[in-house]
Amino acid sequence: MPGAKKVLLPLVTSSSFACVVLSEGHAKFKTKVSLGNGVVVIPRLSLKPDSSWLEQLGTVFGNRVAKSDCVLSASEAGVTRATLQRRAELAYWATVINCRPTGSHAHLLAGEVVNGRVDIRLVTLLPRYIYANGNMPRPWTPPLLKASAPVFRGILQIDNDDNASRCLRRGLNVLLSTLSATVLQDRLHGHVRALTALLDLPRNKGTAGFADRMQTLCVCSPAHDYDTFYNLYDLRSKIEHMLDPKEANPSLSDTLFKEHIESQTRLAERAALGVYQRILSDQSLLAIFSDATQLKSFWNLPPTTRRSKWGKAIHVDGRVR
Repeated sequence: MPGAKKVLLPLVTSSSFACVVLSEGHAKFKTKVSLGNGVVVIPRLSLKPDSSWLEQLGTVFGNRVAKSDCVLSASEAGVTRATLQRRAELAYWATVINCRPTGSHAHLLAGEVVNGRVDIRLVTLLPRYIYANGNMPRPWTPPLLKASAPVFRGILQIDNDDNASRCLRRGLNVLLSTLSATVLQDRLHGHVRALTALLDLPRNKGTAGFADRMQTLCVCSPAHDYDTFYNLYDLRSKIEHMLDPKEANPSLSDTLFKEHIESQTRLAERAALGVYQRILSDQSLLAIFSDATQLKSFWNLPPTTRRSKWGKAIHVDGRVR
């Protein structure tokens, strides 16, 4: 493209940059939103691809990026490209947890700005995070994005802390990997695992312990919460041990059982997303759940004391919405 202007990424304030580019429409905002630590969400890259840009990315992908619907841009003077790459990806995690999965394809781009020219050094396809069937994504709006900032800070905090609880780290990884899974039973199993990582369950009391402790964190229908969470963990156990989960409800037809599994998966997903969002965005709760000793002490408290520290239980259900 002779005569075309050089491609310049907006908001790049250092020689290195990284950004997550989402190329499918779901954003409902027009101005930039800061998440902190050099990460800014912008609604569009106002680019006119030149020959060097298209050479690096390819014509189809280059034009697609140029017309992107939303970009998480990470740049800060004196910060390495590797650190910026990690910040951009963790910021994407925060938006997935707080704004909920969009089902969009996303790419991580990183490189340097040299003499006004953007040199792309990395292009990576990120996992496609999706909702369970019957759960609907929420368009990204300024209030939702601003609420993602404390979640991002929480994720950064445990990512940079080598002493952070192994269970919280693994639970977060399980949550994100589950959101990209496409097999229904794997999603149910993964979300329950992510929740279990936070509960410090007593040995040999997995099902009953899960049902008891989940009542501190979430509420479905108060009169039946224990049974709901008990049955949810029981389904997870059957999937874990390669048994037929239909054994838990042998009287249901195949069609009704599939609807039941879908409902339970939606419930588990809403619970996992809600619980991790609260923990990561609340410094007092993050201090408890990121330290093994404090976590054990928390679950040894009387239920009423636990509830006062946790706050109002998160309402979850398995309905289609």
